[in-house]
Amino acid sequence: MLRKQAATAMAILAGVALVVWGAGDSVWPINVEPGESIQEAIDAAPEGGVVYLGEGCWVENLDVDKSLTLVGVAGNTTIQGAEEDVPVFRVSGPDDRTITVHLVGLTITGGVGWDGPGLFACGGAKVIVSDVCITGNEKYGIHLRGTSQAAIAHSTVLRNGSTGLHLSDDAAATVSHSAILENTGNGISAESTPRLVLVDSTIARNGQYGIYTRLSAQAVIVGSTMEGNKYGIVLTHSSRATVVRSTLRANEYGGVLLGDSVMLMLEGNGILQNGGYGVKVNMPPCTENAAIFAGYVAGAANDIPESGEAGGNRLGGWCPGDLAFLTSVDGGELDQREP
Repeated sequence: MLRKQAATAMAILAGVALVVWGAGDSVWPINVEPGESIQEAIDAAPEGGVVYLGEGCWVENLDVDKSLTLVGVAGNTTIQGAEEDVPVFRVSGPDDRTITVHLVGLTITGGVGWDGPGLFACGGAKVIVSDVCITGNEKYGIHLRGTSQAAIAHSTVLRNGSTGLHLSDDAAATVSHSAILENTGNGISAESTPRLVLVDSTIARNGQYGIYTRLSAQAVIVGSTMEGNKYGIVLTHSSRATVVRSTLRANEYGGVLLGDSVMLMLEGNGILQNGGYGVKVNMPPCTENAAIFAGYVAGAANDIPESGEAGGNRLGGWCPGDLAFLTSVDGGELDQREP
């Protein structure tokens, strides 16, 4: 089942590249220059329209409730929040239909307050983000809620005051060729029943965990790096993850931490130079508490050096010792689920 998730992830990623412009290519685009209102242009644009932004900084909070494309000049077009507890950029899909919003070449910054993330999507909204930098927001860089979806590519989520990318409810995100760096909280957090696909991306130097999942979240991680966080990956409750051909390196407390009844597949990864164990299950003798692990771990062909070996993890490659199969070619499983 977990291997099937990885194949599904690659299929999803392939679909992201197919951008359907819809009605936007049959209408004249709207050009907005500094001093003019982006929100007024959004309101005036037809369904599926295109709004071009010149170089400059706009101080306003934007609200989009229809399919639209906004194109700026990467590194030179900034949207900065003006109101407290309001998203800098809000995309809200109506209940009776799906809208698709494309964001290209923008910097989104200055979200203020607990409810003021840089980019917020809810309802049936789909957001396609390319060559965008989301930075300097007081709480989340990106918050996806409800059944919203996001495809984030060639973008950076940097130095936000809490989590870089937060998924809740039944939201879904595909992140590819992107970096989530130096956020005060987690790089990515997923709670409730969201789905995350992470491909060829870097999650590094965040103040807490690189990736944190809880409740029934699902994640597929391929060819990515989790480096310099507290933990690289933390899975809790009944969440599930597949991690393939990725690197978890130099995380302060350890590479992977598992608890509760999670399910994890690890294949072909490098887990090294972490400050604790490479892979640790929250159960005796690995922890002093009396936690009971009722989950499942499988994998093969991982490079998880022991303490004292080149690139070794400080406390050891894995705990408990039953996880030694993770480094073998044939692999194996640790199944603690109730029959």
